[in-house]
Amino acid sequence: MKHHTLFQRLALVLVLMGSLALGFAPSLSVPHVRAAGSTCTVAVSGGDYTTIQAAVNDANCGTINVAAGTYRENVTIARAVTINGANASSTIVDGRGSGSPLCPTFPACTVFIISQPVAVTFSGLTIRNGTNGNGLAGGINIQAAANVTVQSSVVANNLAAFFNGGGINFTNAAGGTLTISNSTFSGNNANDKGGAIYNTGATLTVLNSTFSANGTMNSTEGGAIMTFGPTTIRNSTFSGNNGSNGGAMSIASQVGLPRSSTAPSPITRRGHTWVVRSMRMGRCSMCPAAPSQATAPDKAVRSSLTSSMRP
Repeated sequence: MKHHTLFQRLALVLVLMGSLALGFAPSLSVPHVRAAGSTCTVAVSGGDYTTIQAAVNDANCGTINVAAGTYRENVTIARAVTINGANASSTIVDGRGSGSPLCPTFPACTVFIISQPVAVTFSGLTIRNGTNGNGLAGGINIQAAANVTVQSSVVANNLAAFFNGGGINFTNAAGGTLTISNSTFSGNNANDKGGAIYNTGATLTVLNSTFSANGTMNSTEGGAIMTFGPTTIRNSTFSGNNGSNGGAMSIASQVGLPRSSTAPSPITRRGHTWVVRSMRMGRCSMCPAAPSQATAPDKAVRSSLTSSMRP
């Protein structure tokens, strides 16, 4: 018996040695460790992850490429990251704030929450159907002095049922930046102010973008945009937005616009559509409480933005 056992052990050793000589090795389970700043993929199948939140949770995924598909998620971001969709028409992030099934935390179904002062970029996405019945923003809720970019994206049909900023809310007086470029905001609504965007302290830049059919349910300020911080808007179009004090925009800061009588008007109206060629407003240390208390030039400009800019 002892010789038999010894023979079996010797045979096993010879088999293993032969396998190694032929280039085969025993299968070992070694966890994959990504390098910091790696690019990760999210896809329904065949990607590194099947959800955006799982990729965000991997701190080594500096860039997340999301394949075409509909991702029904509510994502919290607490680190710097870039999230790229294939394009806005095919990569959809749905907050499940309406329809069936609803998100598990309904009515708190914001699509993206940015909770820390970090740099986040969204590109090539549709961000839709987010609802927040408990607070701010259905689409993107920025809770810290972050630097956020939304480019080549669609933000649509989001609702802040309790307060401000149906599409995007940036409530932080300490700074940060919000840059919107080549994007469309449509069908976003807020119970109070800023149907598409509500901004209290960040530097807001809007370039080459379109705002349509956004509104405030109580018909208050800023059907599309309500902003208090330094703001630049260029080459953008506002149409069919609804708010009693600023159907397109309501602003609460000093405004700088070209004063040359020979220059083209920076804001023009074409039927029920307002086209903003260029608008810039700077931070003021003591903003007037109401348009009637502004100085004459600012009062006139503010009137054109809050009272006249109604479809």
